[in-house]
Amino acid sequence: MKSALRLAVFFFLVLVLPMRAVPPAGYYLVWSDEFNGASLDPTKWWVWEGINSSGYTTPAAVTVSGGYMTIATYTENGTNYSAIISSDGLFRERYGYTEASVKFNGSPGMFSDFWLQSPDNTGVITGDPAAEGSELDICEHRATDASNIDNISGEVTIDLHWNGYTSGIEKTATSGLVGSGLGAGFHTYGLLWNSTNYNVSIDGVQTWSTNIGVSDRTETVMFSSQISSNSFCGVVPAGGYGGFLVSTTSTVVDYVRFYAPATTVYWTGSASGDWSNGGNWLSNMIPAPASDVFFSYLSAGNFSVTLDQATTVNSLSIEETGAAMGFFGAALTVNSGGIDMLSAINDAGIYAPLVVGSAQTWNIPQAGRWSWTRRSPVRAMSLWGSLARWRWMEQTMVPG
Repeated sequence: MKSALRLAVFFFLVLVLPMRAVPPAGYYLVWSDEFNGASLDPTKWWVWEGINSSGYTTPAAVTVSGGYMTIATYTENGTNYSAIISSDGLFRERYGYTEASVKFNGSPGMFSDFWLQSPDNTGVITGDPAAEGSELDICEHRATDASNIDNISGEVTIDLHWNGYTSGIEKTATSGLVGSGLGAGFHTYGLLWNSTNYNVSIDGVQTWSTNIGVSDRTETVMFSSQISSNSFCGVVPAGGYGGFLVSTTSTVVDYVRFYAPATTVYWTGSASGDWSNGGNWLSNMIPAPASDVFFSYLSAGNFSVTLDQATTVNSLSIEETGAAMGFFGAALTVNSGGIDMLSAINDAGIYAPLVVGSAQTWNIPQAGRWSWTRRSPVRAMSLWGSLARWRWMEQTMVPG
């Protein structure tokens, strides 16, 4: 009898506990939220506020309790409320594996997403999602379709948008409805993203992939529930969704995690400006010659970096740093990965000797031809040290 009881408890736990997939081998945890606090962490998220389609997005719809973040969809005094939460301005990701455990409790007239968004997906740079970024809905859930009849709550779609959102210019790709049983309990939704492909999995099973519309920009992490009556997700119930305390329509998130390849290292600048100090790098990972080195929102300070010895890296990426980056001291060799500033919000300068180790492309936007100082209205790469072994070929550096 006790054995049967233990077996029953085991199966109960298997059924109700969130499923957790395993990140790819060779990846390590860079950023996450386990939602273990009593409110949304303001160092990681903020909530949109204002009119949104058929409802109003408000911070009041978001609660954190018991290790879960919940976005409620509810109706009060005739107004429908929900929320969109975003990591923009606090964290963006680029290339790696992202996973969230989510439970969808949907209703007609609304839809919910776990998604990545490029703030620059505006359609200005048409035909080049790598440079402009894209929107990728890792999973989009609806209870019903436009007819308000078909129950599709057990499925999701995986949707990709680029070239902005103007009709006739916007480009899209979609998985169509995939999965089963996704309207009950927690399920894991994962995205493996590199420079050539998006690969999406559900509960650890490869579900959809594409090599079109792939972004090379950093992307914001987002969760949302949005109300859109008389549209692709059906019609809002006549009496609304019920008040905040009684509504059963919600999106519940157990965790979200971003893992990067072990060859990718992130400057935090937590200890000093010394490149060789492990305390300045996430997980104490000092760059090796094969490393892709990132300066990003994770860089908390010390934006003037000193190389105390000759250093070689595969690539150098300047992203959303809190101030202009400067590199000083001993020689820096950059190999085939090149230099990337597609997502930079500040300038950068290399004031140390720079060695171009092999043929490479430098991605520094909004300028004409290359020069010693590559400037745009918001960002530039200045080279003031000696530049060894190079010749210009438009945007490609080739050893001479």
